[in-house]
Amino acid sequence: MSRPRPITGSAGSRIRVILGETGSDYLYYLNEDNGNTEWQSSNWTTESGGPPYGLRKQINNIYAKGRHITDVAFDTSGRWFVGGEKRDGTGAHFWWGGTDSDADPLLRASTKSHRRVVSFAPLDGYRNDTGKYAVITGSNDYALIGVDKALANRVDRIQRKGKSIDVLRLFAIHGYGTGYFILDGEGTQWENTGVQLSKELKNGGKDPILDVAVARDGSWIVIRPNRYIASRGISSTLTAALSRFYREHQERQTGRAWEVKAHDARILRELREREAAEQRRQDEARRKAEEQRREQERAEEERRQKEKERKEKEASLKRRCEEVDRFRQIHSKRLKPMERVTAVGFSSEPGDALVKSIGGHGAIEVFKPLHQEAGSIIISDPRFLTPYHCEGDSEALTLLCYASDKYEAAVSIYHCACHDGICHCTRTLSATFLPQSILSGNDGERLLSHPPPRPVIEVTTGGNAMCFDEYKCAEKIDLSRLKAVVEDLAVDTDRRERMLSSLEKRKRNSRQDEDLKKFQRCRALEEIAKTLICRLESLPIDNNGCIIYQVDYEHRDPSGRGRLYVFPPDLPHHTSCSVIVVLSFRR
Repeated sequence: MSRPRPITGSAGSRIRVILGETGSDYLYYLNEDNGNTEWQSSNWTTESGGPPYGLRKQINNIYAKGRHITDVAFDTSGRWFVGGEKRDGTGAHFWWGGTDSDADPLLRASTKSHRRVVSFAPLDGYRNDTGKYAVITGSNDYALIGVDKALANRVDRIQRKGKSIDVLRLFAIHGYGTGYFILDGEGTQWENTGVQLSKELKNGGKDPILDVAVARDGSWIVIRPNRYIASRGISSTLTAALSRFYREHQERQTGRAWEVKAHDARILRELREREAAEQRRQDEARRKAEEQRREQERAEEERRQKEKERKEKEASLKRRCEEVDRFRQIHSKRLKPMERVTAVGFSSEPGDALVKSIGGHGAIEVFKPLHQEAGSIIISDPRFLTPYHCEGDSEALTLLCYASDKYEAAVSIYHCACHDGICHCTRTLSATFLPQSILSGNDGERLLSHPPPRPVIEVTTGGNAMCFDEYKCAEKIDLSRLKAVVEDLAVDTDRRERMLSSLEKRKRNSRQDEDLKKFQRCRALEEIAKTLICRLESLPIDNNGCIIYQVDYEHRDPSGRGRLYVFPPDLPHHTSCSVIVVLSFRR
């Protein structure tokens, strides 16, 4: 439902009254409005002192053509003017009659403007003039004939200042001559209105004066926004019509104001209800989002807790497995207190350390009896310990000695029985070597003539099946490839040695310790490769130039990664199966 149209304007602004010879001779029209429909009600007297016949006839024609009156003027001399238009603003036209030749051009020119004020003053019998005219157009252009000089000067001043002239009424009261009333942008002014009317205009109240109507006999009506004042002699029919209109307009205006207010209140209430509903929807959405977020956080916390518990279980299981593995290693190596061992990274020569004690979790305390100043160390991984057995070691076990850690110290001999890509290898021997066993020079022959004095055998066993997680067998290695590796490493050997020497001599931080370890391993890799070449060059080469096998596999111990399987020259070669040496080194 659309908003009710409010009724604007006061009742006084919708009234136009013109008096004739007496207060009982009149013409009026009222612009009425109930908020839904606008219409015009009018009435006039037909006696000789009222509006001329031609004016009354033209007003009837205006209503018959669907127009309404926009302005009207007449005097008792028979002159009249009326304008009309349709409610949509179209069909505007103006008519006049009873005027002389001097007034016609003024009225004809005034019809070019949509807003005009026309007023006539009746003939003044005392002066025998031809009447007075005042025509004000919408742009404040004006034409005046026979009016008072003071009025002419005021109209001219208002026109030059660009102000508006809203009301200009000319009239003639018997005994007073021609008078006027003007309402413009500067206020009001009047002249020759009679004593009573002058008092009313001056002291009648603070509410504004909207219009004045004066009859020739001196009776008058003053129109104000919400009331009117009528002198004696005004027709009771006229005053009754005006009173009724003021009352009904106020009632209609008040009623429509309440309707507009109720409509606006309803719209505001509906708007607030929609806003409240939207707010509730947003609050519900936020609540659900918050619940979802909390549920996600709870699920994430549960996931993290389960993940933590899983890791703790895995860590506990790993620790338990490591502990069991350590005890298995201790048992397999038959380690016991005062057992003579070689400790990787601690021993300076084979068998120079003794087991001092074995803890409840498999931690082994080792010391050097001949070097008490070195103190003791705790070794948690038994694989870093090798029982000392004998001094006569195989030539294959002298290949690598004195490695820097367990990854470089692992050498194992396996019995390989591979068929159709399935690897089943049995470890027959494994050994570790102490640091500083690898020659640092370029003379590989020295390794043959001056082998390391005491390589350490870690385990000697037979028939132990080895299981691998991932493997692939019978992949040969080309000797030329190995030589290419040596040549590639030899490019910057001198520079690496200088950097290595510099790092060994000075105090290092953790980053430099890591760099030193990398350089040492690179040196070990180069020497291992040179040693392999020295060992392999005397072996038979097959049609493809390969003399060794490479078998890659995944073992649970990281030391099992990236091993080289080669034929040692001092082991017999069988036709049914191969006995190979696995050398592990890392770059």
